[in-house]
Amino acid sequence: MKLHLSLSILLFAATTLTIGCTSKPTVSLQTPAGFAVLPEQTEYLYRAVNASGVVLAVRAEDNKPFANLEFWADALDSQLQQASYKPDGKAEDVKSTSGIPGRRLRYIRENEGRKYRYWVTVYVTESRVFCVEAGGDEERFKGKALESLQRASDSAIFG
Repeated sequence: MKLHLSLSILLFAATTLTIGCTSKPTVSLQTPAGFAVLPEQTEYLYRAVNASGVVLAVRAEDNKPFANLEFWADALDSQLQQASYKPDGKAEDVKSTSGIPGRRLRYIRENEGRKYRYWVTVYVTESRVFCVEAGGDEERFKGKALESLQRASDSAIFG
């Protein structure tokens, strides 16, 4: 969970988004099989974990300064690379179930001799920036878990 905490702090700092929404945003997504939803999250709209420690989470911030998907995805990518996250393939353009365009960024990072995978899919609306994050040990972030994380991320409906 140490990695997840540092990823959470990094993502929060990397996006440099302003806090203080006028109404609380919502998200609905399909929890992957084998994941348990963690209740009463304060930094996240949604957070779930599987028995191997792979985490899926969603956070939202105001779209301030107002910018588009390209801006927020590039800003996040730049910050993650400066923090020793190595891109794992090209960014992928995606669409949420509700039709909001997004961009999925994939990374690998080494920490104390272990490799970790981290995905963040960024969705931008007029008022919010939503980040669907997934991360975990590289050995556990594959197969069925990998496929179900991608489906869950793409199933998100934002409000």
